[in-house]
Amino acid sequence: MRKLAKVMLERLGYRVLAATDGPSAMQLWAEHGGQFDLLLTDMVMPNGMTGIQLGQLFQQSKPQLKIVVMSGYSEDMLGVSSRSGVKITFLAKPFPAEVIAETIRQCLDGKPAQPGS
Repeated sequence: MRKLAKVMLERLGYRVLAATDGPSAMQLWAEHGGQFDLLLTDMVMPNGMTGIQLGQLFQQSKPQLKIVVMSGYSEDMLGVSSRSGVKITFLAKPFPAEVIAETIRQCLDGKPAQPGS
């Protein structure tokens, strides 16, 4: 999924840096001084860190960071909306390519994301 999303988003003109897990993402964040506008992450990642936890860490140093969390589980099941302190957009898997593109564009433009609309 990561490789597919990277290729698709690069074709749309986005600059994409991909990480395999939370520690790798934190390393990229440090190497690039937090110069990111959006974090696209899966809810469940290898090495024990969740996408919500990663977003919390990044938003501590950059509160305006946009976060899109993808998951095969439902938003209600994950309790995403009840997570305090993290402003995220939830994207339920599976989804067509145009939905992820639309969701990211809406987040970057500061509009409430309406995945699938």
